[in-house]
Amino acid sequence: MLNNAERPYYQPGIKLLEGWESVSTDQPEPDSCGFTYPHWKTNWYIKP
Repeated sequence: MLNNAERPYYQPGIKLLEGWESVSTDQPEPDSCGFTYPHWKTNWYIKP
């Protein structure tokens, strides 16, 4: 799991996971504490 996967400094690590099965989720609504961040993503990876 990679939280905040939209951040540019994670991109080199994401490239290392090419070929792994993945799912990306976005946070379109505020969370339970009322926070919302534009384009906030969490990526989930499954090792091949």
